[in-house]
Amino acid sequence: YKDAAAAGQAAGPDMGGQAQQGGASAGGADKKADAEARSGKLAPDDILLRVTVNRNNVYKGQPVRVAFKLYTRVQLSGIESVKYPAFNGFWAQELNVDGYSWQRETLNGKVYDARVVKEVLLYPQQSGTLHIEQSSMTVVAQIVVQSRSHSQSLFDDFFGGQSVQEVRKNLSAAPVPVTVRDFPAGAPASFNGAVGKFQLNGSLDKQTVTANASDTLSLIHISEPTRRTP
Repeated sequence: YKDAAAAGQAAGPDMGGQAQQGGASAGGADKKADAEARSGKLAPDDILLRVTVNRNNVYKGQPVRVAFKLYTRVQLSGIESVKYPAFNGFWAQELNVDGYSWQRETLNGKVYDARVVKEVLLYPQQSGTLHIEQSSMTVVAQIVVQSRSHSQSLFDDFFGGQSVQEVRKNLSAAPVPVTVRDFPAGAPASFNGAVGKFQLNGSLDKQTVTANASDTLSLIHISEPTRRTP
C-alpha cells in the first residue's frame, strides 16, 4: 500500500540551531550531530520513523488508533517511496492529518521536530495475534556543508563557503503486534457485535403528579460504539 499523498508533508521543520535547546543531557549528542551535518553526513538517529498504537490488546471489532510519526533533527525537503502496511486482518479507516503540525519532542534524550504523517483506525476482523506490518519511506534531507575547496568562487565567499546538499535516507518501522480477543461466551441472541461504552439515562418531565395525571418518561441512549465492519 503506497501513499503518494504523504510526499511533501515532511517539508517544514528547520532545525538550524534549535537542537541545542534540549538541555545539558543532550548537549554532547547535539554537538556531534552538528559536526556530522557540517560534513554532509547524517547520524543514524537524525531522522526516525515510529509507529504508535493507543492499545494493543482489544476485542474483535474494537478500534486501534495507529499513528505514523516522523522525527527529524535536520531540515527536510520531501518524502519519497512511501510504503505503508496492508493492514491484513483489519478494516482500516483513514483519518485526516492536516490538523497536525510540527512539534518539539524529546526521544531517547534528544530533541526532535516531530509530526504525524499518517493516522488510521484499525478494526480487527478476526481474533488472534495480528500484526501491523513493517512500513518504510525515503526522506530527503537538506544538509548545509562547509566547502573544503581551496579555490572558492566569489559566490562561495559570499555564502561563507557553505553549500546545501540533499541527502536521501531510507527509514523503516518495525511491525507492531496486536492481540485480538474473541467476544466472551454467553452473549444474548440479539447481540450483533457492538463493542464500546453504552449508557441509558431516564428522566421524568414532572417529578410530582396527581392521580391519573399524565407524565412523560424520556430515555436517552448515550453510546460510544467502537465496532465497525465493512
